Amino acid sequence: MASAETMRLGFDNGYRALLAQAATKPREQALAQAYALGRTAAKDGISITDVLMVHQSCRAEFVKGSHDPVEAGKMADLLLQDVLCPYDVILRGIEDASASLRNVNQLLEKESQRIGQALHDEAGQLIATLSLAIECIECPVNSSCGSSIQQVRSLASQTEILLRRLSHELRPVILDEPGLVPAIQLLADGFSQHRGVAVEIQNDLRHRPCPMLEWSIYRMVQVTLPNVVKHAQANNVTIRLASMDEWFKCSVIDDGVGMPADRLENADSAGIGLIGVRERAEALGGRVVISPVFPHGTEVAVYLPRMA
Repeated sequence: MASAETMRLGFDNGYRALLAQAATKPREQALAQAYALGRTAAKDGISITDVLMVHQSCRAEFVKGSHDPVEAGKMADLLLQDVLCPYDVILRGIEDASASLRNVNQLLEKESQRIGQALHDEAGQLIATLSLAIECIECPVNSSCGSSIQQVRSLASQTEILLRRLSHELRPVILDEPGLVPAIQLLADGFSQHRGVAVEIQNDLRHRPCPMLEWSIYRMVQVTLPNVVKHAQANNVTIRLASMDEWFKCSVIDDGVGMPADRLENADSAGIGLIGVRERAEALGGRVVISPVFPHGTEVAVYLPRMA
């Protein structure tokens, strides 16, 4: 496989040849070759910065050796536009894909809310009806029925508590009002109670995120917290929320065993949960940074751009 330097050198030579032949070929043919050169460069991973650097160098030589420097400069700049066209197509494709992912995320969130509401209303009503039916059961013939009924009543009560918790996690009404920080605090309290891990919330938000970002940040924290128990073996977790110039930042920091260097460098090996967090962030135009914490532990930092 060719190295980056080899591919850049190949592009440099191709660009020089393109300019050298531009004066002797029909304009349409020269522009078509420029577009083809740009497609190859984009496929080979040549950056736009490298393209501009090569153009600047080749243009100066092309103009200097031309009989009509003004026309030569115009032609060189025209060819550059077609060389860059494939990059514009790729960028538009990325933007369209990101927009589609955002729409998919919104649909998934609405479906989660619908399921949460159904759990709360329909399943909750069934459990309540079951509890009333149990209360009406009497068994005078067999005294052992009493203990069995108590067990069924206990299971029904546990099921009701579980369904209520799941419905709140799927559709945290508290996100609507008063907002993200109380919702995460409630999530952290429940996590601490069930997992035995102390969770501290540090809120430095200057502005409340839009509803889409609040839902996304909440879901990312919801995924990352269990990951701490499963992999980090931590005793303490800190969730930090902060707003910067054009970004919102959410960090989940643990005091666990840390993450191996190869997993820090390769996000694809960080586990399905963190891969999902990264994909959600990228769909919103953000990024995820996973880094070690001194003297031990891991920080998962999510950066999301501010939205209207």
